[in-house]
Amino acid sequence: MAPRIRTAAAFAHSFLTFRHSILACSPVSSASSSFLVPTRLPLRCAPPSRALSTRMVLATAKDRPGVLDTDDRGSVLLFPRDGRIAVEGAPALDAYSGDLLILALWAPEDDEAGFELPPSLNSLPTDVLSVLSDLVVESDFKAKSSSSTEVLRLMGGKVKRMALYGLGKKSKAPSSVAGAARFAVEKACKIKNVDSVGLFVDEITTECVTTAAEGAVVASYVDVRYKKEKKDYDKVPSKLGLVGVVNNPDNQSAIARGKDIAMGVITTKELVNAPANALTPATLAEAASQVASEAGLDITVLGRAACEEKGMGCYLGVGRGSADEPKFIHMTYKPSGEVKKKLCIVGKAVTFDTGGTNLKVGNSMIELMKFDMGGAAVAIGTAKVIGSLKPDNVEVHFIMPAVENMIGNNAIHPGDILKASNDKTVEVINTDAEGRLCLADAIVYAQNLGDVDCVVDIATLTGAIIVALGNDVAGMWSSSDKLAENILESGKAVGEQWWRMPLVDEYSEGLKSKIADLRNISTNRGGSSITAALFLKEFVETDKVEWAHLDIAGTVWSKEKGGATGHGVKTMVHWVENSV
Repeated sequence: MAPRIRTAAAFAHSFLTFRHSILACSPVSSASSSFLVPTRLPLRCAPPSRALSTRMVLATAKDRPGVLDTDDRGSVLLFPRDGRIAVEGAPALDAYSGDLLILALWAPEDDEAGFELPPSLNSLPTDVLSVLSDLVVESDFKAKSSSSTEVLRLMGGKVKRMALYGLGKKSKAPSSVAGAARFAVEKACKIKNVDSVGLFVDEITTECVTTAAEGAVVASYVDVRYKKEKKDYDKVPSKLGLVGVVNNPDNQSAIARGKDIAMGVITTKELVNAPANALTPATLAEAASQVASEAGLDITVLGRAACEEKGMGCYLGVGRGSADEPKFIHMTYKPSGEVKKKLCIVGKAVTFDTGGTNLKVGNSMIELMKFDMGGAAVAIGTAKVIGSLKPDNVEVHFIMPAVENMIGNNAIHPGDILKASNDKTVEVINTDAEGRLCLADAIVYAQNLGDVDCVVDIATLTGAIIVALGNDVAGMWSSSDKLAENILESGKAVGEQWWRMPLVDEYSEGLKSKIADLRNISTNRGGSSITAALFLKEFVETDKVEWAHLDIAGTVWSKEKGGATGHGVKTMVHWVENSV
């Protein structure tokens, strides 16, 4: 019976191979031309030689049915590259006239002290000051961070409407000026025929000018790429005037810096917001190339074959179920002078995550899994800013292993064993723990660049971090106290919240496999964000490089606003600039 069994198995294999090739080569109705290309796929259980199998798959032009072309290049980046709103200095408070004026004020440093209107407002007309004083009392306004009053309609004066906005304590919230600028733009959008808005910031500094410009430009971003009607875009005011700020070279430079940072945040938001039928690994690579061209960065994009040569079995395993080829993206910023620090920012780039064979079900947020490339979006947004600001003495590498985690005939199974590029083997217990597999090979790649000082990976890695920290605070793990402190200080400086989480070495026991070097999830259900970080640590040479892992699964998306937040870009920019 044994020979007959072998013959039947061989026939079944031949039939399935023929069936798959017929399905792969079936004609597709499309306005664009289709063509066949051979794609090299790793075997499910690759032998030490990493032998390859080849089959024919259908590939079409990027405008195949289901893909949204958003401009004549098919790019997902549409927001005007110079920003939607003009930010500039405006006359002093006693001379300013306009439709809307927001007065941004600091809270007293002493919690016991009552709030009073600051002397800087004394140049306003007496009747206006009286109205504002009454507003403070009636609204119980204490200038706490992000607090505000209603917009008052003033009759007969130079300013038609006015409102107060709280900045909080100056010692604790210098970045809150960005919130005031956002508030000003958002209020202007809600009032008919307001084309310009004024913002007065008490005791304004050059740093505040930068922060205000950043906040205003980000607030002016309205994502109408996929809407027939663009009316929301037309409501955005064309100008924000910083009242009492002189248009001298220092302030103009500060405004330009704020705009550069804002464009990085907006780029990140655009990428995360883009649906998965527009943003594939290939179009993410196109977007990165567009940013690299604009910012003067070097870029290399590796396809499947090049990644196979580097032994990236974990990363490539994740993409086996998808028709879209993985794209490993590497952008580089090099300063003009001496390099004193070499940094790597690695961003998770899963353009859509079904969970793979362990399909996401129930309350899994599968409809939002387009944001699973949020780490890569932060890396690309940061790269755009760094390319514009051109910091001295620091070389920065931005690494993004782009892939889709889909269900398919070639998708990996629970129980499969994958080999990473550092030759460690991983037993895949759950295919929905795919991000760490991609990051493992990317982290090894980063370290292999040589003479790397720091590697920071940023990812929408675990739902557990949302349970632990909610949607306003991102998690951070690090092998270096110094690096951790620098990232926390950077987040505080720019108004993005991070919380350092523990690397509990004892939890690593749960990552040990009986048949491989590692499991991709722990045997213990608790502390899964910690064990995810510990898994990544297994691929870091902590005696040679400083490493940090940032989990932004909770902060990447705003349910309230229904879109991406851009959280992480400003922290990374500040960290890079202050790393030397």
